[in-house]
Amino acid sequence: MTVNVKYGVFCLLNLLMLSLLGACTPLAEAEAPTAQDPTLSLPSISRRGKTTSIETLRQDTKPDQTVELEGIIRQRVPLLEGWIYELEDETGRIWVLTEVSEPALDETARVSGTVQYEQILIGDVDIGEYYVQEKDYSPLAEGE
Repeated sequence: MTVNVKYGVFCLLNLLMLSLLGACTPLAEAEAPTAQDPTLSLPSISRRGKTTSIETLRQDTKPDQTVELEGIIRQRVPLLEGWIYELEDETGRIWVLTEVSEPALDETARVSGTVQYEQILIGDVDIGEYYVQEKDYSPLAEGE
């Protein structure tokens, strides 16, 4: 019997996501951060290439497309071969799968990677999630 490791990792990702969230909230019903929200992170000005907002990624990006994101590492979970961490920008949060070292919590970083979609069917309803397979990770200094 052959075990599909990629499938197993993403099943673990889905279970982890559901247990951390406690409930499933469709993106349209999710509450957007406000100016009074103390956890609101502001976009940084960068001399590098343009980044994609997480909200735009979820609306306009197709799987296997390469994106560049910038945000703060909010959560991280060790896996057998790597880490999965949650990246947050001013528009939302997304999970990032990496095979390299542990990302630092509350660190601002630029991540480039490939968008993936993991379908989760409950009956006929797809509550699947987008995530990013990391290709490059760069911590950013304050004001960068």
